[in-house]
Amino acid sequence: MAEHPENLHDAATRLSQLRLVQTLAAGPDAALAAGFRDTVAIASGRSLHDGPVAEHALALILAAVRSLDELLESQREHEWNTAVNTAQVARATSGRYTLDRAQVTIWGFGSIAATLAPVLRMLGATVTGVASTTGIRHGFDVVAASDATELLARTDVLVSVLPASPETTDTFGAALFGALKPGAIFVNVGRGATVDEAALIDALESGQLRSAALDVTKVEPLPAESALWDAPHLILTPTSRVTGRRVRPASCAPTSKHCTRVPR
Repeated sequence: MAEHPENLHDAATRLSQLRLVQTLAAGPDAALAAGFRDTVAIASGRSLHDGPVAEHALALILAAVRSLDELLESQREHEWNTAVNTAQVARATSGRYTLDRAQVTIWGFGSIAATLAPVLRMLGATVTGVASTTGIRHGFDVVAASDATELLARTDVLVSVLPASPETTDTFGAALFGALKPGAIFVNVGRGATVDEAALIDALESGQLRSAALDVTKVEPLPAESALWDAPHLILTPTSRVTGRRVRPASCAPTSKHCTRVPR
């Protein structure tokens, strides 16, 4: 069953003998909001999408860092963009166009981040996580969200893998974008509900953010009238999906670590 809200609500209403809902999404927020009885266990698809989402996040990060949006626009206009090429090799600006020695901060340091972070490190980036508590996860330093101000001020690339919840709604808003290093890049492969989209557009238009890439938006499919379509230096992609060849049979079996809500 497709995990659309209307389908989930219909199932919650009609399937009176249901005992377990196994979602395919890493974040089970849609199932939790569908109205299933408290006796129904909700299990997430955590770890199922780690590889494909990490790959897509890496593609978006590199596209933004290397200014591929600008270069593709120049291609459409049949223009040879020497400005970007010059900036990529100039001593004063070359560091903005590479992950080598860049500070990459991943907000929401779960299994997707654990897959993505080693690849970023291999490319020369310093990777730090942000989560609810400080510590070391999967071999990477993680700071608590409440203590992230200093980290944000030196962040070159901020990647969100946050799930949607009442606590994470509009986490990425004007205050957080303003706390970032000027000219930083923002990439979201988590949930659209975590981003204040008006604040994101403002940050792009002001130059506080050099560029951004969204794999998720608050409303999907994104309406034609959305201001995001015309935001400067913004890359938009439909939500990345897991491919059948990458699904491992063991990943499909719900276990205790996937159980987001246990029956009462």
